Amino acid sequence: MKYKKKPLYLSIAMAIGTVSPAYATLIDTGNVSPQNSTIQNSGAGQMSVGFSGGNGTFEVNSSPIANGFTTANASALIIGRAGTTGTVRVIGNGISGSAQINISTGFGLRNSLGGTGILEIKNGGVINSDKQEIYLGNQGLESTAGTATTLIDGFGSILRSQQGSTGPEVWQVDGGRIYVGFDGQSNSTVNVTNGGLMEALSDSTAQRPDGSIFIGGGESGSTATVNVSGFGSSIKADTFMEIGARDSNTNSSLNISNGGSVEVTNSNGTPDAEIFISTLTGEARVTMDASTLSAENIQIGGKTAIAGFTSSGLPSLSYGGSLVEGQQISDVNGNPLFDRAGNPVLAVIKVFTGGFEALVPATFNDENRIYVKNTGALIVENNATVITQSIEVSTNEPTALPYNGQGATLTVRSGGVITGDVKVNKDGILNGDGGTINGNVLVDGGTIAPGNSPGTLVIDGNLDLGTGILEFEIGEFESDFLIVNGDVAIGEDLIISLLFELNSPSLELNLENFFGIGGSLTIDPNFSLADNIEVHGLTSNASVTVNFLGEQVILQNTSPVPLPPAIFLFSAALVGLRAIKKSVA
Repeated sequence: MKYKKKPLYLSIAMAIGTVSPAYATLIDTGNVSPQNSTIQNSGAGQMSVGFSGGNGTFEVNSSPIANGFTTANASALIIGRAGTTGTVRVIGNGISGSAQINISTGFGLRNSLGGTGILEIKNGGVINSDKQEIYLGNQGLESTAGTATTLIDGFGSILRSQQGSTGPEVWQVDGGRIYVGFDGQSNSTVNVTNGGLMEALSDSTAQRPDGSIFIGGGESGSTATVNVSGFGSSIKADTFMEIGARDSNTNSSLNISNGGSVEVTNSNGTPDAEIFISTLTGEARVTMDASTLSAENIQIGGKTAIAGFTSSGLPSLSYGGSLVEGQQISDVNGNPLFDRAGNPVLAVIKVFTGGFEALVPATFNDENRIYVKNTGALIVENNATVITQSIEVSTNEPTALPYNGQGATLTVRSGGVITGDVKVNKDGILNGDGGTINGNVLVDGGTIAPGNSPGTLVIDGNLDLGTGILEFEIGEFESDFLIVNGDVAIGEDLIISLLFELNSPSLELNLENFFGIGGSLTIDPNFSLADNIEVHGLTSNASVTVNFLGEQVILQNTSPVPLPPAIFLFSAALVGLRAIKKSVA
């Protein structure tokens, strides 16, 4: 992880809050601490809505006086403790901040703490958590699963966490973060609609920039979903955003549609304004439909440190049980773990920032950590736009394999546009089908498929096919087509993979007809069509003649039964295919 999560320390004291002005409309019903009569006359403190086995509702409305403002203050706000349902509504009169809750100095806002939390911010309502994080869904102290729903609806309606604190410890400058689905078992849904805004910011007094949003991050089985829909609806961070949980099996999704936008900037001097879309297993997915997303860099997939490998060669992310120093680490199923060289992974003492010690695997205690690759997906479609300097799909780590064979995928289709450079690494896939990339594309071990089904991909830049797979689908009525308005370079180790989705005993193809190249074409002199071509999906005893820049190869399917279409074309093997003739024109 780029950032370390702060441990969860909660005070159980039931303190009180203040509301001003005294004539404001303030509604609370059911199990709310403190009660309305106390709130208006006491200093700011912790407020709980739904606790001790009873449900509760707390509502702040704008003043009935024209353009009047209502402000409730609390050091912390907890909505829905274990076994209860808590509901908080902040409803303005159409003016931003006309109904407002300010949270400071405590442990921020928690919508659900092991119970059911419902938070609605509407019609210009605002919640500010100054110097403290916002948690939208997390496990309770009793290890009960938490469920949270959050609605931010209407122009001027804002949910904001802003860092302004300083201190010697890392956790003292953790403000400016929003977690959607955080700790343990949690299920969280956030809807930002009709011009609403969710943002995580740093300010000028911050010791280090920390405006970050995390979607996902709970334990295996948790879900986190954020929907940003409607013109003007937006989520923003000025440092970092992550979709997915890099070290667990979770389902995390960010859906941006109908004019919604997501923005990560480096306005506060951050070295990178990055978006990570990455999870170990499960799903980490961003889907864009008629919307915009902007960030300095975007990483799809990536890598995660693991404890070691079992004797069967399977990677292990977790370890458990009571340990003593020097003892061999086992995974949660009791299988002993080994490093890459086959040596037992032993428990050692590690001193963490802040001065506390813990027993960890030896591979976590040095720079030679063991990694596996994560999965993730970004889909840009229906005139959606991504603006970035670079997108990296998967990662090239010579010793890291994809966990459970999962790759990372970037899809740009149906009028979707990416403005920025794209690099497709090993175990990464770039799919097209009616999309455009305004930038340079480098295929460095990954796969580029112009059509997710037969279709066209436009690259308004250069295409470097250094090593990896170029896949063309060939159907009865249409085939893939790749338009490159710049230069194209083909490396020695590029594999051209042809996937047939038609019934034909024999046919002849000219690969030049699958390209439209505006610039120059450069081919490594060691590239050989006979050695660098794959054919999949030919019917039994069918043959294909392939021509490409003066080379010709005839391939025949000698298999007695039809070959199934290839789904993942990562292998260079030509099962049932035999090169009959190679000639040079």
